[in-house]
Amino acid sequence: MWTSIEELRPIWNTDVIWSQEKRGIVLRVPWQKAGFAFRHFKVLTLGEVMFTLKPMVGETWLHCDGSRSVKQILQEVKVHHPDASKVTLKRTIDWLIRKGWLVLI
Repeated sequence: MWTSIEELRPIWNTDVIWSQEKRGIVLRVPWQKAGFAFRHFKVLTLGEVMFTLKPMVGETWLHCDGSRSVKQILQEVKVHHPDASKVTLKRTIDWLIRKGWLVLI
């Protein structure tokens, strides 16, 4: 049976360590999951890469705790970012999934 992506529940990959800091949501990702060439980032001593997510992406990240469907996440993020289109928000979630930083349950 086919399930719409809007019904699925994204959750943070356990390989990704994240924190909420003054500058926003910061992810510490194993360099193998970073998905960029070495010239694009600084590898930390523990083989991790650190990223600060843009505000809308960070807010989307916070809602991806496995308790909400993609549809619910889109509605909640839209409240704080009314200019963001549904397509943009779906692409953001899709990008995080393709990177392996989120998984679907």
